[in-house]
Amino acid sequence: MSRFHFSTSKLRPMESFSQAGMADITMLLLIFFLLTSNFIIQNGLPVNVPKAEAGTPTDSEQYLTVIVTENNEIFVNQVQIREEDLVGTLNANKGDLQKVVIRADEKARHGVVTAVMSAAASLDLRVAIATEQPEEDTSSGN
Repeated sequence: MSRFHFSTSKLRPMESFSQAGMADITMLLLIFFLLTSNFIIQNGLPVNVPKAEAGTPTDSEQYLTVIVTENNEIFVNQVQIREEDLVGTLNANKGDLQKVVIRADEKARHGVVTAVMSAAASLDLRVAIATEQPEEDTSSGN
């Protein structure tokens, strides 16, 4: 006599499955996208910043961004302001930040950029001007 009795009549397909694996994967993807989204610099206003051969990349330190457009419009935190309101707006938005990055269009007036630099300096903020590295010519001259 066999002590093992295998009956196929009582086998039924599973009606549910464990979702723990799916929850783990979802959590990992969520953490991944949250972490990597902090490394992507998103500027809402398109400006053509000047090209420069040498430069220092901005560090991971937080900074306040001021944008000067081709039409000499000034934006602080994506909000347009007047030149006369620069010091007050920078002071209101700086919080604990110690650095201002100026993203000025190549065609912006030098006087407007200087006014932004002066306003930042009056609040003891360090100033950096955003530039892009020029594209290298990949075509061979032969």
